[in-house]
Amino acid sequence: MPWYMFLYVVIYALMLVANAILWIKQKGRLWILAVELTSNMFMLLMICLYYYPQLLAGKDSWLVAGVPLMLAVEYYFSVHSNLNEIVPEQLKADDGVLESARVFSILFSAPGYIVSGLLFIQVFF
Repeated sequence: MPWYMFLYVVIYALMLVANAILWIKQKGRLWILAVELTSNMFMLLMICLYYYPQLLAGKDSWLVAGVPLMLAVEYYFSVHSNLNEIVPEQLKADDGVLESARVFSILFSAPGYIVSGLLFIQVFF
């Protein structure tokens, strides 16, 4: 794994933990936290599997089959969801701030989406 991807995975994981702690402190909906944690940890796993294919060697490819579902969940929450309905009351801000957060989330997650998609294509095609 290149150093910049390793750094990306570490920063992403730290942000994921920090967001989870903030979400719990602000009493956000637990099902949203569970979906986000599962989806993002799955994406981090796919990045590791892409760069360390020996971890996947000799195993069924069923694990990688979840990539389209993960991308669909991320797409829904990043693009189509109404942030005012999802965000806990204490974290609500004006629409400009929420949209900026949404754009940052999409751009910061893009390398993970790309590598996950590449792994899926590599395994199934």
